[in-house]
Amino acid sequence: MGKGAQGRPRRKRSAVPGTPDTKRRKRGSNDGAGFLCDDVVGNILARLPARTAVACTALSKRHRRLIRSTEFRSLHFRLAPPPPPLPHQPRPHIDFLVTAPIKRRPDQKVPVSGFVSFHVAGAELSSITPMRSVAGRRFLRLSYVNACNGVVLLATGGYSARCRCILWNPAVADVVEEVTVPDPSPRSTSLVIGLGYGQRSKTYKLLVLCRSEDGEDSTAEYSLQTYALGVVEKKPKELITGWTGRKSGGMIGQEDSLYIDGKIYLLDRKNAIILAFDVDEEGITSIIVPVKNHPDGPIYTVSKLMEMSGRPCVLGYHGRDCALWVLSGDHHWEQRFFISRELQDPDCIHLASIKGVWNCGGVLVLYLDDIHDVHNLFVYDVTIQKMFKAKMHQDLAPPRRSQFLDYALCWGYKATLVSPSSIIISKPNQDKQERCQKCSTDIMKALKPVVEQDKRKGQEVTLGTVCFMDFLVRIMHKLPKELQQVLEMTMVDSDGPDFSFENVPFADSDL
Repeated sequence: MGKGAQGRPRRKRSAVPGTPDTKRRKRGSNDGAGFLCDDVVGNILARLPARTAVACTALSKRHRRLIRSTEFRSLHFRLAPPPPPLPHQPRPHIDFLVTAPIKRRPDQKVPVSGFVSFHVAGAELSSITPMRSVAGRRFLRLSYVNACNGVVLLATGGYSARCRCILWNPAVADVVEEVTVPDPSPRSTSLVIGLGYGQRSKTYKLLVLCRSEDGEDSTAEYSLQTYALGVVEKKPKELITGWTGRKSGGMIGQEDSLYIDGKIYLLDRKNAIILAFDVDEEGITSIIVPVKNHPDGPIYTVSKLMEMSGRPCVLGYHGRDCALWVLSGDHHWEQRFFISRELQDPDCIHLASIKGVWNCGGVLVLYLDDIHDVHNLFVYDVTIQKMFKAKMHQDLAPPRRSQFLDYALCWGYKATLVSPSSIIISKPNQDKQERCQKCSTDIMKALKPVVEQDKRKGQEVTLGTVCFMDFLVRIMHKLPKELQQVLEMTMVDSDGPDFSFENVPFADSDL
């Protein structure tokens, strides 16, 4: 010990808060929550909103390890706060998914890979989930079905003997899980039409429509089944049997499925009936849509199943008029808007061609896209009851659909941290399979540049759809305050496609 000027020993000063010694000790610790165990820290982080929890991965390696774990994702789903009420939701946005087949060489006639990407139109304006994409052979010939707790369901786009589907959460990572539903009968084909979550049973379940192939006539017998995920040796359970319908067209399509608050809603557009499947109770409620048939022939009486204010909604004919109906939680219909117009010739616009309807403060935006790839955009002012049709060049709309080059609006999508792997139960030889998977992943890294090339090709093909959806959202952001400016706008770029709105008079020949 050193001595002072008068020969007395020097005392070593103790470190006080704020001194360099204390700072060194703080830097030596793992993080600010080093005195808490992982369970406590994980329980705290699990109560944060999804985007805030993801942002916390940048705090330290420990936070990143906790938040990326499968256990945390399951815990976050149970403890995370509900989304904010609708009036405080982000500005209008459109969640959508695009698919495209990929050919790697010009001489290839058959696509060898599939491209799927998830987008949020207007994400740069409202800071919602960014785009994420996947590509590979297993994504070829898949169609979007619905979304449940942030997990997107993709399934074979048609009846198949091998009922296969894929679970993917675009907000977490490019990790997917493939599910094959056990075949109930060797002489039947199946179609996956919905994914739902039981809030009490904590179980995810699939809805499967089975079609009997017996007989050579044009009719077939259908049955509706449910298949629980994450349950050992669980077989599909029949819910409804004895349906009879045409082999072509089927009973319910994959585009008429919507999950909201523990229920899967299925729309039978031909009969104007909604089937509400309670995931916990496994019961089905039949709900009749309050519509009156159009007087001019056998056309669809209701539109596709959509979402408004967090509830299922449809547009339906009321004689020659049209009304927008919203289904409440207790299965009562509420008429939100009434359009005293008919959708018919000469524009050949029917309710079946309506792709989406959005309420922008009393101004409705209607986008129509029929099977002939005729695109139309309408703005309906509810206050003055006037409809305005966009003079839109067809080159501005999404490209012509062909061979699974398509897009789907993801109604009811809500970003979460739910991992698809947490939905699927561990298999008996899970450790062995994980070792094999790790080995395969290490070998397949050599082909990663090929997958990235497929993604670039897919992004190039689907660029027109992505830009058009963002174009729609930018129009919605101006409504209702700047409605007049929107109606009077023209393209600023003289080299761009022509675009303007025109007033659609109330006549029997126009919309």
